[in-house]
Amino acid sequence: MASYQFKVGKAPFDDIGRGRVRVHYSRRDGAKRFTVFKISSGDQSFLASVLGHEDEVDKILLDIDQRADLGVVEGGSIDLALTRVGFCGRVRWYLSVPDPAVHVPAWLAVWSVALGALGLILGAMSLAR
Repeated sequence: MASYQFKVGKAPFDDIGRGRVRVHYSRRDGAKRFTVFKISSGDQSFLASVLGHEDEVDKILLDIDQRADLGVVEGGSIDLALTRVGFCGRVRWYLSVPDPAVHVPAWLAVWSVALGALGLILGAMSLAR
């Protein structure tokens, strides 16, 4: 977990409502683009897919919902902790991100795995008889 002081900027139009945050590469602890991080300030936190930007190193680009979640305004500054999440955190991000192009296929995948597991169980039960 790394904590940094950031100046808050406005997210690019393409990132609005997609659960993305832009952070300079040097502040991502070597993580590649689209790595999911838990971004927290005090008791407020959210999950986001992190991309880079070529602005100032100490700048973070957040959309309006993320700024509201953290209680910060554009142009303000905030101390944030960035923590990479594991598999369960990535799945939670996929299922909760507001972008329908991401969460609808994720929910379909979850239901597909659940129904496949149910099919395996029922098939094994029928063979056992």
